[in-house]
Amino acid sequence: MKKSIFFSCLSTLIWAETVTLGPIDIQGKTVSSCTVVLSENEAKETDSITLQERLKYDVSFSVVTNLNAGEEALSFRGLDFKSTEYIEDGIPLYRSANGFIDTKFVMTDAKLQINDGSGTSSLGVSPMGGVVQIDSRNPAKALESQLDTSISNNDEYYHAYAGSMLDNVYVKADASYYHRSGYTLSSDYVSTPLQEKGKRLNSDKDQRNISLKSGIFIDDYIHLAGKVSLTRAEYGIPPNVYTDLLNPVWDAYSRIKNKDLNSYYLYADYDRDDLEISIRAYYDDYEDVFKIYDDPDYQSSWPEVNYNDHRLGTVIKGIKTQDNHKSTFIVQAEENEHIRSGGELDTAKYVADTFKMSFLHLWEFSKSWRVEGGLSLLYIDAGKRGSRCQRNRTL
Repeated sequence: MKKSIFFSCLSTLIWAETVTLGPIDIQGKTVSSCTVVLSENEAKETDSITLQERLKYDVSFSVVTNLNAGEEALSFRGLDFKSTEYIEDGIPLYRSANGFIDTKFVMTDAKLQINDGSGTSSLGVSPMGGVVQIDSRNPAKALESQLDTSISNNDEYYHAYAGSMLDNVYVKADASYYHRSGYTLSSDYVSTPLQEKGKRLNSDKDQRNISLKSGIFIDDYIHLAGKVSLTRAEYGIPPNVYTDLLNPVWDAYSRIKNKDLNSYYLYADYDRDDLEISIRAYYDDYEDVFKIYDDPDYQSSWPEVNYNDHRLGTVIKGIKTQDNHKSTFIVQAEENEHIRSGGELDTAKYVADTFKMSFLHLWEFSKSWRVEGGLSLLYIDAGKRGSRCQRNRTL
């Protein structure tokens, strides 16, 4: 038995010596990091016009709906939607009082960087639910335009874009319109006392968006820009069709009329090979009128509830690059105010002041090996005033 093993090993060694392998040249990308980039070309290939359409192709995202307000939001699957941050060119997108962002955000002229929550982002250490970073594109021609549309048996969406770059000045404009007269129920739907077959009750929606951005490159290093974005929407919130008529959920008979969001952004960038400085200032004015009906025919309603919110903030970021090291320092300050009034309720005011400091460092040993770390310190001063009155109705 020992001889058998010996000869077996010997023959293996001899066989190994007789085989000569030529050089193998393996070329390809290095191991991907925690960040995924979706380019503008991918959006065109999939006919993705809005943020929701762009992200629904990624299996890690899911669409969630607020049962009280009927609005849709996006989040990483398995996590609360508020755990995900959405950033446009260094500015966090506005969230309404319930924490939702506008899922119809136009995405045709931008690329996405999706971070799974394990690394850093343009605002510091990524939140638990990850980061969706939107990088918009400036016009590259004297005149460029684009028309997009998405039509189904339930809704339609139209988008138009026009941009121009002349010398060192550019301007771009987006306009979009979303319309749904009603949602058609499936043929196998079983009627209930509150919902018959056909169109879903109170499921209409109408939303209009327009944005205008203009900028100038002072020289090779300095860039200044400003943007105005306006949103107008009105939509119904379908009732709970499975509620008991003896104890109905009347809050389901609601509609938002109107929802207005005005956003104003300012940008300043200084970019050199070894030093980058960016300043962002943003202000948002949000208002919606929430109507609650007290009969299934939508003929009479309780007093309207009004939400008037404001957000003012700034983000200052500096990036220093030296050899294979890159250090980033970020300061973010924001004031967020939510005011609810009307509807036989005491006026309630909620104010949150946020201050955040972040330090990030990237050490790149080679093209395939790098170490990245970050530290963020967050301070929030929040206060709530006012109380809610209990409404009692005999139905």
